[in-house]
Amino acid sequence: ERHFFRLLVSGEVLMTLTLISGTFHLINAMTPDNLHKGVFSLFGWIVFGIAILGYQRYRWRGKKMIIYTISGMILLTVAYFGSRLIV
Repeated sequence: ERHFFRLLVSGEVLMTLTLISGTFHLINAMTPDNLHKGVFSLFGWIVFGIAILGYQRYRWRGKKMIIYTISGMILLTVAYFGSRLIV
């Protein structure tokens, strides 16, 4: 369990850096084709952030954490594969 949450926190840190660096590139290429990638990625980042805060402050475990983790993964999957299907 501890390993899972360490991976979740490190993934959140890397995703934060990715969203920050991606924002600079997206500003130059702001088109409707690219907008959904950023929106779904941002929603995924928020879901993972809520999961981490819930674990640290409210000691969430088990089913609730699985729901948040899978929801974040689905959002990121839609952001990635949705961009492949729309183009």
